[in-house]
Amino acid sequence: MKMVKERYELLGTKKRCKDVTYTAEGIQVGDPGKMWKDNGATGGWSNMFMLNYEGGLYKKFDIDPEAFRATGCEGINLQNPGEMWTDGWSGANSVVTSRVNQCPKQDLKVEDGQELSNIVEEFADDHDVWASAFLEAWPRMQSIGYTDLKDGPENSWLGYYSLKDMDADIGNDFAKYIEDNKPLVFTKESADPYVCASGPSRCATRASEVYEIAGYPMEANGPSCDNVNDCNDSTFGEL
Repeated sequence: MKMVKERYELLGTKKRCKDVTYTAEGIQVGDPGKMWKDNGATGGWSNMFMLNYEGGLYKKFDIDPEAFRATGCEGINLQNPGEMWTDGWSGANSVVTSRVNQCPKQDLKVEDGQELSNIVEEFADDHDVWASAFLEAWPRMQSIGYTDLKDGPENSWLGYYSLKDMDADIGNDFAKYIEDNKPLVFTKESADPYVCASGPSRCATRASEVYEIAGYPMEANGPSCDNVNDCNDSTFGEL
């Protein structure tokens, strides 16, 4: 996070980013002008996006009846119905993006009286809360439209091979192992995924290589767990 924070502070001082500020989450506010691209060794692009129904779980907005784009609040108002934003950024993968939305939070309430936006924030703040709700909903999602589903082999269950790779002694009863050890983390912090950027070899660079090029080796974040014992030890590494 230190590298990211300093990166934002540096961009905010560049002439190409006049009157730019960055939120705590790294969102640029101000100077929509031409989108700045980093074509250097640490450059990349994000293909993250949300559909209207997903964004609507957290933000409150309207939908353009012609193009079905989000609109109706500062930052994403359409200047011409049915067309792209004319006051946004351009040049990012041949698309036009809006300015930062200033939409209010979604205040629609669910059956127990909670507002949807509060539930989204709770999931974002606490992985365990999200995971518990997700795993509870997963069987319901799988069974919709079916009446004769049967349990698959245990080695096809979520987390089986991840735990094997983390040296977990699962034995012959995976369900019992999970029940005896829950809540159980089954992902390694030492993962070093590929990251994608622009260029002919755009998905051939590991995250650790990008950190090294930027002068911030991944080890600077502290030790990363790689076995089931360390990854489930709340005292492991820096807290």
